[in-house]
Amino acid sequence: MNNILRMNVLLIAAIILSSMLIGCGGGGGGNNTDPSTMVATLCDGTITNENSGEQNILFAAVKGAGSGVSGWVEDQNGKKIADLTYVSAANAQEVTLSAANQPLTPGKYTLRYTVNTETFTITKDLNWGAALPRFQTAPPPPTVSNRIISVGPVSVNSGTASYYLRVYSGVSDFLYSESTPVPGGVLSEYLPATGNQYSIMVVADVVENSQIVATARYLFAPASY
Repeated sequence: MNNILRMNVLLIAAIILSSMLIGCGGGGGGNNTDPSTMVATLCDGTITNENSGEQNILFAAVKGAGSGVSGWVEDQNGKKIADLTYVSAANAQEVTLSAANQPLTPGKYTLRYTVNTETFTITKDLNWGAALPRFQTAPPPPTVSNRIISVGPVSVNSGTASYYLRVYSGVSDFLYSESTPVPGGVLSEYLPATGNQYSIMVVADVVENSQIVATARYLFAPASY
């Protein structure tokens, strides 16, 4: 009887533990499906490549959207011109279109993204006019100390901006990490390792009423750090 009682106790304990694990489980951060936690952005901007000058860009993103969320951008005619891609280092679905590979003519553009079975829409007039933010001077070259890469200080010519660094692979467009946005000063971020090729991007997002309304970016040529 003692053995039977002991087995019953162990069985009940196993059932309780299993129930607790199931109750505490859930999808990982890569599959967030709560639209209330997501922040959508659709804006115009510029990117300056260190070796090839400035280009107009369109940037669209859904911050906080996991890999289970899909989205796309439409032009003035309702034609899909790009799909969002999940970027784990940014915790976002995003896409950047440049005038080098996609005609960017002034007009209404639309960002659509689907969460579960519901589609959300943002439409904005984008014109790539003279008021776009630009860096007052080219950001100083990156410096490295103890695997921390730093750039700055930097500032744009108009608007209230948040600034951060993005660390890309120097041989692909893979994003390793991005720093926490700050209102200015020197920007810093950890490198995955030293002695590798990286492309460092300085980002200035102009913010109005807690929304990104324009962006300026400066991309340094790939280098070994």
